[in-house]
Amino acid sequence: MDIPGPIPLVPCRVELETIRPGKKICHLAAKLVGLDGAVHARATAWLMRINRDVVEQTNPDRRLPPPRDSGTPIDLNFWGKDGDFGQAVEMWGVEGTPFGGGEATVWARLTMPLIAGDEPNPYGVAAALADFPNGISALKPLKDLACVNTDVTVYFGRAPVGEWVCFRSQTNSSGLGLGMSDSVLYDVCGFVGTANQSIFFDSPIIGN
Repeated sequence: MDIPGPIPLVPCRVELETIRPGKKICHLAAKLVGLDGAVHARATAWLMRINRDVVEQTNPDRRLPPPRDSGTPIDLNFWGKDGDFGQAVEMWGVEGTPFGGGEATVWARLTMPLIAGDEPNPYGVAAALADFPNGISALKPLKDLACVNTDVTVYFGRAPVGEWVCFRSQTNSSGLGLGMSDSVLYDVCGFVGTANQSIFFDSPIIGN
């Protein structure tokens, strides 16, 4: 998913295109378009069939995160504005100092549906929450350094189970004002996938 700029709180529509149809592999593209024709976000997705008879499951050696109830809740109302995305998310920190300096682990869930009246889609929920790792593992507190992600890439090995998704995130800097975040995703059953963002570092956008 590519994010050209801040997405305004205005009515939008989704335009969907099938790039490569197929029964086993399908490639889709979508655009989030305002009523004035402005494109606010672009996304592509590869959909692949599921077949448990092709090859057996492997067990990656990944250290499971601490449970959510071992952590502390995080206040996400950084900007103090109505309609802030953080007001639609509940997040608990279980490792490191989330939003405060370096590698950290959080459990997160949406407190409202992505689209009013629709049943939650586990892929969509996890993809929405995958916008947060640039803050979760920010190299400095957000009042000292802006860590803006220009894109989000999420890989799923399966659909997340339950409403909570865990992100074990770290951010790396090239020293040139650029970097990237890398996250491993878990749910209550274990490893789910990974998420990546390209990062643009700048002067802080949140007042001291």
